[in-house]
Amino acid sequence: MAKILFIHHSGLIGGAGVSLYNVVKTLSDENEITVCLSSEPDDMLRLFEGLHKERGVRVISYGRRIGAIPFYSGGDGALSPRMFYRVSLILKQKQYWNRLIREENPDTVVVNSKTTAWMSSLSEVKKRYSICFVRETIKGNTNHPLNRKIRKYLDGFSKVVFLSKYDEEREGLVKASTEVIHNYVSDNQFDLTLKREEAAERLGIDPKGFNVLYVGGVSEIKGFDIAVRAVLSCPDDVRLIVAGNTLDDAALSKDKRERRYVRYWKDYVSLNDPKRRIRFVGRQQDMSACYTLSDVLLFPMRHPHQARPAFEAGYFHKPVIITDFENIREFVRDHDNGLLAENESVEEFADAVLALRNNQALRRTIGENNRRNTDENHNMTAACQKIRDLMKENAGS
Repeated sequence: MAKILFIHHSGLIGGAGVSLYNVVKTLSDENEITVCLSSEPDDMLRLFEGLHKERGVRVISYGRRIGAIPFYSGGDGALSPRMFYRVSLILKQKQYWNRLIREENPDTVVVNSKTTAWMSSLSEVKKRYSICFVRETIKGNTNHPLNRKIRKYLDGFSKVVFLSKYDEEREGLVKASTEVIHNYVSDNQFDLTLKREEAAERLGIDPKGFNVLYVGGVSEIKGFDIAVRAVLSCPDDVRLIVAGNTLDDAALSKDKRERRYVRYWKDYVSLNDPKRRIRFVGRQQDMSACYTLSDVLLFPMRHPHQARPAFEAGYFHKPVIITDFENIREFVRDHDNGLLAENESVEEFADAVLALRNNQALRRTIGENNRRNTDENHNMTAACQKIRDLMKENAGS
């Protein structure tokens, strides 16, 4: 039984956090696993309580914001104050992480984000088999100084795992061994037996009408404002279900730009949505009700990144409307398992919503194709076997 130490970079439950949960669950039967999680916020800690009780997964709360280089598509700008702050934490925390890894003495260290790829430079990581799961898409010019720095750190790992061929090729590593393992939907992650009326009751939303699901909370990067304007331009029976942080949650942000964005769109929704067609359901640990009640997933992100909800919607036989980026085309094909829209085009997103609202046969066909895509490209059995084989490489090395 191998000892594996996972290090995660955020306390929020996002796509990377769900992927981490699935990987740990896959490996916990045959390995002794410890997971390091932030307590700011404590969402991930609460998510892992079940694995701790059921499978004996140890959890260490490091209770701090981890040092990182958050330079990726949709991440911070190279010269932003937040970038300088997160990078400054790296030097301060090296001693802490070296000591923790030395005391835990794992056979394998797994870092769950390219933002913390700097950990390959830790002396205690260099002594061990190490893996970095790249959950992000590279930002802009691949020769940008920060991209080159992150690439150097990634090449310091024994193995680097990407979520798509696009990301693997764009990163262009030369030293580390690389592999593509797609994200997947795990068994028991969702409840497919839930009825639409039950989901509506759980969320407090009328089951009638055409429900458009947006997953990303009040976020400019993920296109909250685009989703709001697109839906409000549609007939009154079209509603937007917003999962994630609410306007009140987002108003507490420490970032001035984010607070300005929230104030503007809070006033906008108040003035332009008298019939309450925009419905906030908050953060959902279990998204089953949201996907069941929705007729289509809308994902108008402004920057290319991993779009986990696209194949989760497919698991529920639901079509996706998503921004047309090159990396997205690897998994979402226009008018096959989804509809692609031009970045920031409210009109194209609204037209796509109406196309699916007005054509039930098209909606059903694209939804079924999206389920097929999920089964073929995000298959749990195949992905889990690759993950197990990944860990066995260390045993054979």
